[in-house]
Amino acid sequence: SFYAQYKGNSFPSAIEANGTDLAAVTQKEEEIRRRTGAAGINLANSSDFSSISNSLGLSEENNTKDLARAVESLPMLLEKKKALEMHTNILKAIMDKVAARQIPIYFELEEELISRGKTDKAQLLNLLGSSAKGSISDKLRLLGLFCLVARPSTVELSEYEKVIQNSSSSPEDIAKIDFGLGAISFLRKQVGIQHLPAIQQTYENIDSKNAPGNALGPTYIQGLLAKAHTQATGLLSKAAATAGQLLSRANKTYVTRIVESLVDHTDEEESFLYFDPKNRNAKHSRGSSAAGPRTLPKTVIVFIIGGGNYAEFQNLQDFALKKVGSQGGFSIVYGCTEMLNSENFLKQISELGKK
Repeated sequence: SFYAQYKGNSFPSAIEANGTDLAAVTQKEEEIRRRTGAAGINLANSSDFSSISNSLGLSEENNTKDLARAVESLPMLLEKKKALEMHTNILKAIMDKVAARQIPIYFELEEELISRGKTDKAQLLNLLGSSAKGSISDKLRLLGLFCLVARPSTVELSEYEKVIQNSSSSPEDIAKIDFGLGAISFLRKQVGIQHLPAIQQTYENIDSKNAPGNALGPTYIQGLLAKAHTQATGLLSKAAATAGQLLSRANKTYVTRIVESLVDHTDEEESFLYFDPKNRNAKHSRGSSAAGPRTLPKTVIVFIIGGGNYAEFQNLQDFALKKVGSQGGFSIVYGCTEMLNSENFLKQISELGKK
């Protein structure tokens, strides 16, 4: 299905693919209707396509069999067109929500925070304030990321918190803000107590030529995004531009880097224990110090004790696809105690912040 095929792609790519598929199906439909019309067949008044193709099959003309097959394929073609139109409506509804919440602007600022470790204060205050259209959760997540990356002082953080608190007068929003600020308090404590590394250090940029999904080359990607721009207006155009910048690199999450080090036997694996299931009497060893030959596993099982997320899962799948392309027969199974989305995660750390 369409979603199974494009589930790991960027949103502009999915929009482009849907538009291309729909145009191709519509063109085929028009071609069949044109040919049958020239043959004196009225498809609009017939519900039995197979009977039409059978009657056409009796003719001795050379192109009649092709026409009969085309007519037979029309019901399937119309069904596919219907599904693609449904996809178009779903994608449009999602993009309407994206635009209404100004998500591309939040996304761009978050990417700037991760890559540079700082951002423009005026822009941050604007997005946290009442003039921005983002949801309360969008604003809390942005402030949480800022807290992890920029490590603001207590005075500076209080200024941003007050901006969020004054962003809405709705009793429901005020209660959500008060609850959500518990998450900011929790993150700040973790940064101070555990001396967490800067968030930039948890990602590793790799060259775009090694990134999965870029096999078609930069020319194709530039053309794809050029078409995406023509389909987008206002904020959607900004979203496509931002996605274009991100396509120039691929990010490996911390979990993906761990899996890569264990599979490729790099220095980072020294902190992990190695058990040989074929030798019952052998004691476990650390990393590359394990005795005997080590072969590439066919399947890797990654299980997170606690909350997992779809971004982490997809990052592992992209890494697995790259391995399949270079060595073949490699897959990653991902599991966790519970799968969290951004709303669930924000709720959990807010509850921890209140304890």
